[in-house]
Amino acid sequence: MSLDKALRKVASKTIQKFGTDIVYKRCTTARPFQAYDSTLGVPTGLTYVNDTIKGRVGKVRRDQVVGVIEATDTVVTFAATSLAPNVPSTTDKVVLTLDTGQSREYEIVNIERTTGTGQPVIFDLFVR
Repeated sequence: MSLDKALRKVASKTIQKFGTDIVYKRCTTARPFQAYDSTLGVPTGLTYVNDTIKGRVGKVRRDQVVGVIEATDTVVTFAATSLAPNVPSTTDKVVLTLDTGQSREYEIVNIERTTGTGQPVIFDLFVR
């Protein structure tokens, strides 16, 4: 078994066991996007497919506050196999259930991936 395969299997099993449900909204609108909100500078009229995956939700560490990442952002970590063969994009969104029991949609502002010897093992999504 290759190192990538072994790491992906361990990450998937661990997050499946200890993670929480997250709704991952994958953007299915083809690029280039046809319409933009000129005020916000973001695409409009996008369509999404919802997938429920397991992940870990945490706070941004001080050493991660660089560039577009802010101290008030949230980090969502999940196994790369959760979305395979797709990979996350900043046009995607996540829906998290808050401590109050209410759900809130978050925008993805940055994505970091951890790899073994080439294939992604886990993704860290920085959301706000």
